[in-house]
Amino acid sequence: GQSNDNIIGMCGISTDISKQKKLENVVKEQNKLLDAVLNNVDAYVYMKDDQRYFRYVNDKTAAMFGQSNDNIIGKLDSDVIGQEMADHFWQSDKLVFETNEKQTIEELADDGEGNLRHYISIKMPHKISEKSRALIGFSTDVTELYQLKEEFKKQANTDALTSLYNRRYFFEHAAIEFNRAKQHG
Repeated sequence: GQSNDNIIGMCGISTDISKQKKLENVVKEQNKLLDAVLNNVDAYVYMKDDQRYFRYVNDKTAAMFGQSNDNIIGKLDSDVIGQEMADHFWQSDKLVFETNEKQTIEELADDGEGNLRHYISIKMPHKISEKSRALIGFSTDVTELYQLKEEFKKQANTDALTSLYNRRYFFEHAAIEFNRAKQHG
């Protein structure tokens, strides 16, 4: 026997993955574009499944929760925002899953510094797969608008100089009391 270290043949399989790489790059680019849009919308954008796990949060939502997006996605709502607040928001989330319809809801939440914030939330159902359902939520902080509305109400019913109730307030409440007195004889 003669020992020969020369290669006399080779066998292999070659696969062209350029189409797959191209598709992966398209998906990455679309995800970047979508993130750019959702991170620049003046709203808290999030997706939660029907088991209460976060599937997506934009940067604004993550900042409000004081955590990174990666630290929130895949976690149970109560692990991210605490049991009490999670249960509070679940009441409106549950309505989306029960009705399978878009819901527009006024929500109140403490901002963590003891201030009450007012939000208008639009939550809509989204079917991820046959067995997996989620909701997509857009919540807008309308606290300043709410405060302006309350201030206008106050100004409409009180005298600017004395801060006492004005004539308008008196007549509105007098009419209410008069009608109540008529009903109860």
